[in-house]
Amino acid sequence: MPPAHAGAERWLAEPASEPFVPGAVARPTRSPLRALISVTRPRQWVKNVLVVAAPGAAGVLTYDDVPHRVAMAFIAFCMLSAGTYVINDVRDRHEDRLHPRKRYRAVAAGEISPRAGVVLGLSLMAAGLGLCLAVRPLLMAVGGAQAFDESRYPDWSGQWRWPMKGANRYDPTKAPGRAQQAPLTPEYQAIFEASLADQAAGGQGANASYACIPAGLPRDMAGNQGLEFVVTPKTTHVVFVNAMPRRIYTDGRSFPDDAEPTFSGYSIGTWIDEDGDGRYDVLEVETRNFNGPRTFDNAGIPLHADNQTIVKERVYRDKTNPELMHNEVTTIDHALTQPWTVHKTYALQKKPIWVENICSVGNQHVQIGKEGYMVSGDGYLMPVKKGQPAPDLRYFNPAKK
Repeated sequence: MPPAHAGAERWLAEPASEPFVPGAVARPTRSPLRALISVTRPRQWVKNVLVVAAPGAAGVLTYDDVPHRVAMAFIAFCMLSAGTYVINDVRDRHEDRLHPRKRYRAVAAGEISPRAGVVLGLSLMAAGLGLCLAVRPLLMAVGGAQAFDESRYPDWSGQWRWPMKGANRYDPTKAPGRAQQAPLTPEYQAIFEASLADQAAGGQGANASYACIPAGLPRDMAGNQGLEFVVTPKTTHVVFVNAMPRRIYTDGRSFPDDAEPTFSGYSIGTWIDEDGDGRYDVLEVETRNFNGPRTFDNAGIPLHADNQTIVKERVYRDKTNPELMHNEVTTIDHALTQPWTVHKTYALQKKPIWVENICSVGNQHVQIGKEGYMVSGDGYLMPVKKGQPAPDLRYFNPAKK
């Protein structure tokens, strides 16, 4: 009985249709495995360590999962180059047999048949391309990233505020409340109507920020109290008067699998040179991984309780009026029947006034259970709605008269 590897050797070896020419080359005595390895040129793989250069120059090589993705990019490039070498050997096998050194290559020497070489080469290239797609954010950085050059980034410093008047709202071009025409599902339209009714009776409705619960996105980007963009090599920060600073990561990372949900979410941005002048002018951002409850505005237009919101933004300075900033915001949420896109505009303040707005300082609102109350000037709990019942005091001793 022939050995188990005999079939593989017959498939790899030169077929009868293209016989090995005796005397043209001394057939090497290598195992099929060694022949396969040799045809992929492993000594040339060292060239692919250049994938480290771009993220290294950008200063992100040790950041988060970048080392893992660099390793994947190295493997992908090795597969692509190996596959190319194999296909070239198949194509050049006749010429190689006449060369004093190349005639010992596995395909030219008949150790690997042209058919096997084509299958191997195409398989390696397909696998390499597939791996490239898996790490494409990094490969984009490898192709175009460089050390932080301040001249390429826009200066968006200063205080930016919306030029509108009135209450906080998601669509600044429309009045608050029902006039926003939020594309809510029937279930969440009912929640919104209940919120409006509660506010009409003196309560706060679904607007939980009165009790110092963070507003989060997309509401934080209203700009009604002022915000500022601070651009750094790895992160663009958005600083607010009335909320925690927001971080937009622009270092090529992917969304993490284990990040703790937050009200402002996890934002990943990409700088774009839209007009090709060598300077970035557009910041595209996607934000996920939210905590809740959150609403679009003070009126209490709700976002879904599952917090699976996706917020996409396109931020850019006006090309004709540099004192205006635009933010095209699209919110995708299960409380909506369709993505909701609005256009926000911020105006640069010539005489900015930065105030300290800490929600818990001087806030007389108190939330107990699902009810909101007020603390009066003399320190007593008081209702905010007509006929509002007192909170359950079962754990307190009765007041002494």
